[in-house]
Amino acid sequence: MKVSAKNRQEQDYWLSFSDYSDVTEEERLDFLRYDSCGGPRPERCGRLNPILLGKIRQGQCGEVLRDAYYSRNGSWVGGIALIDDYIEREPFQFRPLLEWFGDDAVIRWLDAWVGSMEVESGEEKGEEV
Repeated sequence: MKVSAKNRQEQDYWLSFSDYSDVTEEERLDFLRYDSCGGPRPERCGRLNPILLGKIRQGQCGEVLRDAYYSRNGSWVGGIALIDDYIEREPFQFRPLLEWFGDDAVIRWLDAWVGSMEVESGEEKGEEV
């Protein structure tokens, strides 16, 4: 059995949240079986599958950001700050934000982010850059 390009790309996304970037083909196949059919959590040599670890961490990260974004105790994280951080991330950029906050919120933040960049560069005032 071989991991398809589409599955490999999805696994690479989960790996981007993992503590471990080194993954074997066997671990990729173990995760694919687990993700498709369920069963016991895939482990090798006492180590949780790095792809599964990344998938768990992605959920935890989203939970923390959502909690901070909707918090009423002063620890609010602004959408523009999130865009600023995630715009530099390759190759997945905004995918996590879209999953955690939805298309409408991310599009609104992007529009505001682009507007703030125009103001910083003087484009909005008609100045030459």
